[in-house]
This record gives sequence, structure tokens and C-alpha cells, in this order.
Amino acid sequence: MNRRSLFVHTRMRNKEELQIGLIRWDSYPPDMRAHRVSKYLTNQGHDVHFLCENDGTQPDREVINGVTVERVKSKNDSVLRKAFFHATLMDYHWYKKIKHSITHSSFDLLHVIELNPLRTVILANKNKLPIVADLRELYPESMVAHKKSMRFHQRLLRPIWRYKRLERNVLSQVDGLIVESSVAKSHYVENFDIDPERVVVSRNVPDLQLLREIAEDVNPPDYPEEFIVTYVGNFTTQRDLATLLRAVDLLREDGLSLRLLMVGDGADRERLEGLTDELGISDCVEFTGWVSYERMFDYLAASDVGISLCQKGNKDSECAIPNKLFQYMFMHVPPIVGDFPAMREVIEDTDSGLVVPCENPEELAKAIRKLHTDRDLLEELGKNGHRAVVEEYNFANEGRSLLDIYQKVL
Repeated sequence: MNRRSLFVHTRMRNKEELQIGLIRWDSYPPDMRAHRVSKYLTNQGHDVHFLCENDGTQPDREVINGVTVERVKSKNDSVLRKAFFHATLMDYHWYKKIKHSITHSSFDLLHVIELNPLRTVILANKNKLPIVADLRELYPESMVAHKKSMRFHQRLLRPIWRYKRLERNVLSQVDGLIVESSVAKSHYVENFDIDPERVVVSRNVPDLQLLREIAEDVNPPDYPEEFIVTYVGNFTTQRDLATLLRAVDLLREDGLSLRLLMVGDGADRERLEGLTDELGISDCVEFTGWVSYERMFDYLAASDVGISLCQKGNKDSECAIPNKLFQYMFMHVPPIVGDFPAMREVIEDTDSGLVVPCENPEELAKAIRKLHTDRDLLEELGKNGHRAVVEEYNFANEGRSLLDIYQKVL
């Protein structure tokens, strides 16, 4: 066994065990996706080595719950480095690190999360290990949705056509693909000429054990006599949060006593706060800013309804199943979602919430009013959603698809 690598393997592997190189350009913790993947794989007896970014405060190497975590101080903080990445869509610093790790390890395969690292990984993969791409969003299509909020220099440095070309190029070279919905699978199979046997669906569902542990210790804020509507997540134009604010304005005009919790932050926050002031609803809208994962569940414990919307006409929105949907459901909070195929499929399958037309504040207000008025329906949908997460929509079930695609590429 080669001991030159930081990825030193200190025990003999049995015939069933795989050594997996997990790569994502994000910091861990708190990356919940990497947490779910690595926890499931280690629980199944596999050896996971996670190569990720260092946020500047974390150790370069440590073992977390059986996962060897190697961190790279690789933030694109220099103008030259940024320019090189935007011109080539590969990061030379990461290239050297990945190449070294692959050369001095016993990896059976590489599991790469998100589109951006893929070209660098492919170029660094001199050992020709199988590569599984884990794409939880249609990145170029998401860029289309965010284009209006991008600054001029961002649009100049990150032209969408270049990322579409990157997507098509790297997906022709990977051995397997993980996506989060059957709608996304159809998109890639039909538009990228990918063998459907090499694509698996692993929905963006939570770690059930972690949710149970957090739920035992929630401390919800007190909002007496108010109906609580909550949005959790990033504030971007793609999330269509302006429609949510306008629906709240309509409900207030009808005399409904409610509070909107905006749990999160993002590039669109300033515009949304301005719209809140313009509509005159600041007294019933609370912007919490980013909160810890555990604190988010305190707010959900106080909530009556959860919101997950998107702008219409975007392919990424059609394919997405956000993790917040299942967090709402686990906490007995019925979701109201935009009418997109992937989210609608979950809601109809579980009978856990309501589906409304996109970018339609009147219909959204009507749905909120319906759940406010019919408390029996509110309770029934909440119970259905919780049961669905406990019995099916959790990573203990969805994780099996990872092993399925590993088996196929090996």
C-alpha cells in the first residue's frame, strides 16, 4: 500500500468494499449533500475520501465520522487565477491536487459533485478511473434564470454558451450520471445521447436520522395568533419570491392575520426588501438572514405552510426537487409548490401539499387561504408528508441508487 499519499489506506479492503474519491468544490462541513452521500457510503462499508475546499479556518486533513477529509486552499482570490479558470474552465491548482491524489491512492472510482470541477477532474485522471458525475441542477439553464441579476463583468466572464459547451463535452466523457428527478434523466438522455442505463435518479432527500435528532430539540419562536408561511433557501430571481410577497399583500388586504418568514439570504434580498416596503407589508414579513441548519428547523416547527416556487420557462426549474420540500414535509408543514413536473410528481404521489400556477400571486394567495381556512386539510397534508419522508423520501432509500451506478460503471 502506497503511504506517500495523504489518502493513506490503513486497512485491507474486503471484496465488497470500494474506495471512493468524492470531489466537490465547496467546504465541508457544512455541505449537507456531501454529508448525506459520505455517511450513506461509509454506513454501507465503503471507504470514502472527500477532497473539498478549505474555507480558511479548517484543518487541511481530518477524519469525520469515518470519512477522510482532505481540504484544498483553493479559493479563486487572484485576478490571474480567475481569468485562467474562466478562459479554460479548469483550475490548475485543483488539477495538481487531484492528479496527485489519484496517483497515490487506491481509488476504485471518482464521484464528482456539480459541473464545474468535471473538466479539471477528467484532465487530472491519468489513471483512467471511472468517473460518476453527480449533477443536482442543470447548471447552464440555472445561469439563464439568474442572468438578469448577474453583473456585466460576470456575464462577460461567464458566457452561458461556454458552460453549455462544457456540459456537453464532459458528459460525453464520464462513465455514469446521477440526477435528482426522472424529468432531469429524460432531459439528459434525450438531449445528450446518453445511455439511460448509465443514468440513475437519486432524489435530493434528507438524512432521516439527522432530522429526527434535530426535531427532538427544536425551540420554535412564538408567533401567537398568526398563520405562519415560510420560505427557506437562497434569494434569487429564479425562486420567484416577488410572487410570494405579492400574495401576502393580497391576503393582508383580505384581513388575514399572517406572518411570512424569509429564512435565508442571497443576491435578490435588497430588491425583495424594497418590494416589501413598497407593498406596505414590512410589519408581517421577517427576513432572518442565513441561519444554522438546526435553527432552520426551529422556524419550521413554528410554521403552518412552506413555499417552494420558481420562475416559469426554465428547464432547471422543471427538473428540480429542492431539499427544502422534504424538510417541510418531515416537519408536518404542507408545501405549496410551483407547477413544475418534478415537484408536482412528489406532491401528487404523497398527497402532502398544493400545486399552484407559476408567477400567479392570486392563485398562491388562494392556496394559502384554503389551508388557513381548512385546518383538517392542513393537518392531513402535514401527516401525509411526514409519513412519506419517514417511509420513502429519505437518503437511506435513495442512497441505493449510488451503489447501482457504481456497479454499472465498474
